[in-house]
Amino acid sequence: MTHDHNWLRYFVPRDWSGRQGLAAVEFLNQAIDAVWAIHGEAMVHEIGEEPSLRDDLHRFIRPEMPPEDPEEDDNPF
Repeated sequence: MTHDHNWLRYFVPRDWSGRQGLAAVEFLNQAIDAVWAIHGEAMVHEIGEEPSLRDDLHRFIRPEMPPEDPEEDDNPF
């Protein structure tokens, strides 16, 4: 299952700052986590049933993120 998603870049404003880009990525990651929390079991079942999805499994499973350091500054720059 190979799709070209380059057209999605046209939905990202060019004038965002780095901070705005990071906020958007965090929002999308939280949305992905919510989808997995609600539909994860069915999604895993779907992957197991579909050979083409099993081939692209790495696209569906997010690697574990390191725990956040509570003393780390919010400023990524």
